[in-house]
Amino acid sequence: MAAPSGSSPARDAPEVAPPVVVATTVTPSTDEGASSEIPMAIPIVAPSSASASATTPITQNFIPERTPPKVADACPSAKRRQLFQEQDTPDNSLFSFAVALSDDEEVASRQVALSSVPDDVRAKLSSIRSLLQGDIGRLVEDASSIRQLFNGVSGRVPEDAEEVLAPAAFIESMRIPVFRALRHMADRAKLTKTREEEDAFKHQAQEAHRRIHVLEDSRPAIIGEIDHLKRRRAELAKEMEQVTKAISAEENKLQELPSVIADLTRERQRFAHKALRLHRSASEVPGSAEEDQRVLDSADQIRRRAITAIDTLLGNL
Repeated sequence: MAAPSGSSPARDAPEVAPPVVVATTVTPSTDEGASSEIPMAIPIVAPSSASASATTPITQNFIPERTPPKVADACPSAKRRQLFQEQDTPDNSLFSFAVALSDDEEVASRQVALSSVPDDVRAKLSSIRSLLQGDIGRLVEDASSIRQLFNGVSGRVPEDAEEVLAPAAFIESMRIPVFRALRHMADRAKLTKTREEEDAFKHQAQEAHRRIHVLEDSRPAIIGEIDHLKRRRAELAKEMEQVTKAISAEENKLQELPSVIADLTRERQRFAHKALRLHRSASEVPGSAEEDQRVLDSADQIRRRAITAIDTLLGNL
């Protein structure tokens, strides 16, 4: 179901005198065939020339097809200024004058618009506001409750408020981009964690590689120390026992060196394989975090604007 348009088609009209507002009734058709008379305020614009015989243009507020309004829409202050203000030129100075609305009149007009909202509309707006405060993922998946309530208030609230509420009622149209953005953010967080684990394994493999090089570089030093100790044993008979123990200790180091290097080599390969496996399993996430955040911000802005409009109508601000 498409959101009803809240704007009336623009018409080219001759220079006009101040409009005279008359009360009339409109009998719209409903789906059940029932009809009800609805009072409406219709501005009738008089022609600028006294001798003009053209048909008087009449503009009236748009009536939704399904739910007829029970109160007349309040014109926004900008439109009322445009309607009541005309430039005083020599050609139309007889029938044109400027009427400026004061700030007090605007406040009074806004209060009248708020007071004209029926109690049942206020209740539905409160329900819409509560639903809009839910999770954005659930809202874009199923907004039928909001749309049903919106259909009940459509045409019964000011035009500018309805323009803000309409996108929120049909926020399901953003389901695919919002879900895509949420999925991308989850995948991006998972990818970040995978990269961190990959870097950790790489660091451990590099550390093992460094230790292997240190041990390999120590081989000549150990062998030289053994030769030096052997020479000392021949020269220092008195210190034979101490030198023999030192030789035995250094020989043990030399014997254990291949096994230690082999263990570290296997450990290096294990860490390198884990890092390579994680690198191959990780895939880049399409788009960017800024684009996904803009999509979420756009949906959230629609929701916040609708909540602000409801707060304005309910007088909660």
